[in-house]
Amino acid sequence: MSSLYKIFSKNIKKEPNKIFIYSFNQTFNGYNCKKKISFLRSFIKKNKIRNIGINYENSADWFFWYLAADSYDCQVVLIKNGTAKNELNKIKAKYKIDYIASKIPQTLNFKLKINNNNNNNNKNKRRDILFTSGSLSLPKGVIVSEKAYLHVAKILVKKLKQKNNDIELLSMPFDHSFGLVRLRCCILAGTKIFISDGLKKFPEIFKFSQENKLSGLSLVPSGLELIKFLLKNKANLFAKKLNYIEIGSSHISKEVRIWLKKNFSKTNIIHHYGMTEASRSFLLPRGKSDDLKKNINLIGKIIPGCKYKIDETNSELLLKGKNLFEGYFDQENNMFIDGWFRTRDIVKKKLNELYLVGRADNQFNIGGNKIQAEMIEDLIEDINHVKRCVCFTQPDKIYGNSLALIVENKNIVKKNNILKIIKKKLINLPDYYIPKKIFFKKVLLTKNGKKIRTPQKIFY
Repeated sequence: MSSLYKIFSKNIKKEPNKIFIYSFNQTFNGYNCKKKISFLRSFIKKNKIRNIGINYENSADWFFWYLAADSYDCQVVLIKNGTAKNELNKIKAKYKIDYIASKIPQTLNFKLKINNNNNNNNKNKRRDILFTSGSLSLPKGVIVSEKAYLHVAKILVKKLKQKNNDIELLSMPFDHSFGLVRLRCCILAGTKIFISDGLKKFPEIFKFSQENKLSGLSLVPSGLELIKFLLKNKANLFAKKLNYIEIGSSHISKEVRIWLKKNFSKTNIIHHYGMTEASRSFLLPRGKSDDLKKNINLIGKIIPGCKYKIDETNSELLLKGKNLFEGYFDQENNMFIDGWFRTRDIVKKKLNELYLVGRADNQFNIGGNKIQAEMIEDLIEDINHVKRCVCFTQPDKIYGNSLALIVENKNIVKKNNILKIIKKKLINLPDYYIPKKIFFKKVLLTKNGKKIRTPQKIFY
């Protein structure tokens, strides 16, 4: 039995009448939670389920399934909500799943076809398999142990000063390591949870925050951008009750950083760097503690129990530590060098501080010179009239490759004027840094808000 279920059971025993879960339609006190989890535990035990898949949007039901599976140390495969049925069947076969939970069964009186060939050697070792494309854009099952989750959760609870009288909005997907660690933080601290499937119902979330003293948030930067837009002049009403915010690993625009500093001066804000495989590895204070003069891509300080080094050959960030994943379910572990995890992120160290430069995948070789796409994009996106920019290469007779840009305008401005500003921005750079072609088009994004860089996909 994992520590997660034990901690939650202990919380319930102490305060059976306390509300632990809020949703838009229902609230659950300790007694209600225990009843739901007990029913699902009986279901799992009766059907001898060892591997369980959860295919669900964020909901109280998802939470109950997860705790019930956790109580029997089941291996849990977390599947994105909305996955097509034929894809679900493939995942079920591939990960040898006994049962996919998409709703709470009404009765225990039916038989399941259990996968008898499931040689699960991890009977007493609690772990999750996150079915994700992650930062490498390759579908994979990332295996994360309970031990790794708990190590990070303890650090975050302490850093954010999270307490049992807080109420946290959990809008981050539970099929992602960000949402899962936040869930663990809430259970560890005895925090009340307000479960929302994203920010689609923000008016109701705002109303709830005013009536129930919502005191904690966990969001990716795109979620912050959305809240900034939706709140307009009501930021102070929302901010005065917030004790803490944890922000995901993408970079935050300077505009949003200024907004946070101005409106959330009394809120403890932490911005983390990490990915599914490494969860949180570096933490950086934001809000009132933000030094706006420093580069936007500053990573922060390494967490306890974790260490890093920079690969001398290509400036790639390498990690070791208690927060790392165990491996991939269906791929070779070629992401390690002598025990160091290859993040594929390119960094630079300046005055003892670490800055994110870009992705190894986006490093171009032009005439023997290595160029980082993100460096050029940051320069161009700093221009007021530019919304987004994506950098890629095209064949070139002199260098073999040359740079090209796709620029998306923020507003209606003559292209020639933007071209003049771009030329001025890049004037002091070597010739191979200068883009030979610039196209004015919309920059296509993935569902997660990441730029689609493949040229044939860009020119649709």
